[in-house]
Amino acid sequence: MSLYRTEALTLYRNLLRSSRLFKTYNFREYVYRRSRDAFRENKNVSDSEKIQELLKEGNRQLQIAQRQGAINGMFSMNKVIIENTPQYSARR
Repeated sequence: MSLYRTEALTLYRNLLRSSRLFKTYNFREYVYRRSRDAFRENKNVSDSEKIQELLKEGNRQLQIAQRQGAINGMFSMNKVIIENTPQYSARR
């Protein structure tokens, strides 16, 4: 189980980091929130086959987020008002 735990934690960290690739606030927050919620939803799964399936899906989602983040980074957008609020800009 510790192998799965290590792999899951690495995947979790990478998904959260991939949210930083997005310059658009809404996309960035969506990836961050969706990653966090998916791991919380599946934190009590103990079946090794199910864990492997979830990790495989998570890695696929990571690749998608990284590709989309790269594309999003090619386009500049004005910051939305909430990004200028200190409590939100200090989180990352």
